[in-house]
Amino acid sequence: ALPRLDVPATFLVGELDLAEQRDLTSRLAARVPGARQAVLPDTAHVPSLDAPDVVLAALEEALAR
Repeated sequence: ALPRLDVPATFLVGELDLAEQRDLTSRLAARVPGARQAVLPDTAHVPSLDAPDVVLAALEEALAR
C-alpha cells in the first residue's frame, strides 16, 4: 500500500531516538514515492515534548512542499 500513496509525506524522527526508529522511518520514506525523512536535532522519541519549536518548523516545511 505504501508505494501507491500519491500525497506528499514526511516522516519525522528524533535524532536521539533509538537507531531502530531512525531506520524504520528511513525505510518507510524510501517506500513512499517522493517522501522524505526529517531527522529532528536534539530530540528523542517524543520530539513534540523535547522541542516543540523544532517539530513546528519541520511541519511548516513539510506543509510548504
